[in-house]
Amino acid sequence: MSLEDVLENVNYNIEKIVVELRKRIEGIPGITETVDKSKIIYQYSGKNFCLINIKKDYLEIDFKIGNDLVDPVAFSWKIGRTKRSEFDNRMHMKNIFDIDVVFNIISQSYNYTAKNRDKSSSNQKYRKKY
Repeated sequence: MSLEDVLENVNYNIEKIVVELRKRIEGIPGITETVDKSKIIYQYSGKNFCLINIKKDYLEIDFKIGNDLVDPVAFSWKIGRTKRSEFDNRMHMKNIFDIDVVFNIISQSYNYTAKNRDKSSSNQKYRKKY
């Protein structure tokens, strides 16, 4: 099922949110987007940092952040990692007016993933060297 097919089955507000959120996320350097049924997965350098589950009348967004999250309005909450999921936080989005808060949190997740990815790459280089 393509993303267009999924968006045909959601309310118009959710469709608008998905389109706008994708536009903003596409502006992040070095990311890849994978659409899988009713999910959009975002990766940086092969590491997932955000998963958007498209529901009929809201978005369920899972992301990685560790303890670095700055969320002054408490928009998201912690979730437990499982064998099937590496994400540690979740938020729901129903309203286009929340897009700035949601995109800010997704950007933090990207930065967290990029920082940890770059750190592990430099550690591997060091280990290989010596």
